[in-house]
Amino acid sequence: MHWFFFPHWNDDRHKCFYDHYRQADANTQALALLTQAKLLIEGGKEIDLRAAESLLLQWLTDHLQSDKVKMVYLLLAPVNQSLGDGSRANEFRRLAN
Repeated sequence: MHWFFFPHWNDDRHKCFYDHYRQADANTQALALLTQAKLLIEGGKEIDLRAAESLLLQWLTDHLQSDKVKMVYLLLAPVNQSLGDGSRANEFRRLAN
């Protein structure tokens, strides 16, 4: 399995992801964060949603690309809503517009 195609998150997958992430070039790192986050969101489990949120926030911090910011905000909004943080979800929706 490729290092950023895990459908669920755990300590071993976290370690594997970041071991490879550190060695990857910046474009691959950005792609990995977004791809992995999207897969974890699909799973819908709380631990996966929290990991997805973390990956997306890391993307915003380390790999901000203006053409994808809106997409990331629109991913973060439902994640935060599902995690019970409606005000934060609304803030990401506002930022996306």
